[in-house]
Amino acid sequence: SFLGGRPVHAQYDENRTNLSAKAFFSYAQNYTTEIEFGYEHQRVDTNTLIFNNIVPAENTRHIISIRAEENMAWLDDQLRLFAGIRIDEIINSGPAFSPRIAFSYTPNSYFTLRASTSYANRYPAFDELYIKTESIQGDEDLKLQTSILNDISISFAYSPWFELSITGFYNIHWELIRFIPVTAYLYKA
Repeated sequence: SFLGGRPVHAQYDENRTNLSAKAFFSYAQNYTTEIEFGYEHQRVDTNTLIFNNIVPAENTRHIISIRAEENMAWLDDQLRLFAGIRIDEIINSGPAFSPRIAFSYTPNSYFTLRASTSYANRYPAFDELYIKTESIQGDEDLKLQTSILNDISISFAYSPWFELSITGFYNIHWELIRFIPVTAYLYKA
């Protein structure tokens, strides 16, 4: 049976295949480079019951990703700098660039100051795009979520079993992907 023409039953199956390879290079005493390559095949099959007819649908995508990070240390490892980038490419959808920079300063064995900033892009997950049930519906027209993420923290480690940290965050998001209520019974991405 149906309420307002919405499907009462939907089946959602997601399959993922992953391959990845990592490489670490240390070309100087205090410099390390990490490179990672990845491939992911995603497929989602949906079977929706609409007016006593099963309507099958298959959606698939291929994601290629590359991540590179450079770690540098100075002052006997008291000052560390991390700079990196991640590039995700969904075939036929365009690339998503996500650069990041961070640093940490540890003047002694008790205190550590850390800060980072990054520009992140996120493709919508398959359920955010394609899920269709009586109470939840995805949106096939969703765009990349873009965020600027900033944080700063200070830590005090009195012993190996006690550490106190204070962290502040300031994040900005565009095209935020989330499920919001449309009616009392329906959430849409």
